Amino acid sequence: MKTFKADDNLANILSSNGFMESATYDANNKKKRTFRVYKQHKKQICFEENNIILLDEYNVQDSRDELTEQELKVVLLYFNLRKSDLKTLCQTEFYRIGKVEKKIGLFEVEVQSKIRKSRKNRIERILKTFDEISID
Repeated sequence: MKTFKADDNLANILSSNGFMESATYDANNKKKRTFRVYKQHKKQICFEENNIILLDEYNVQDSRDELTEQELKVVLLYFNLRKSDLKTLCQTEFYRIGKVEKKIGLFEVEVQSKIRKSRKNRIERILKTFDEISID
């Protein structure tokens, strides 16, 4: 399975998915690359040294040294979902990549069972958004 690190290859994938890049410097004068969907967006992906950090304003949602293709799709899902769908996907305030990945697997099973129509529609919308994410 292909993995992605905090490098130019991942930066190109993010750019092709509509992210804008900005470079900033921290207190130690180290370069930090930041990616957002639009300039004032609070959600962002940062490359700090070898870490890929998922941020929501100032809160670290999750951090990884590298991402698999499936984990990268989960990260991109964070930026593509409505707020109400995000609350369905993770009830806590933190978006943990591993937990969301498992939850998507559970949703694929749950949507086949007999559940309320409104919940089924929401789960189908989340799964459809996840399936539409392209990493090419």
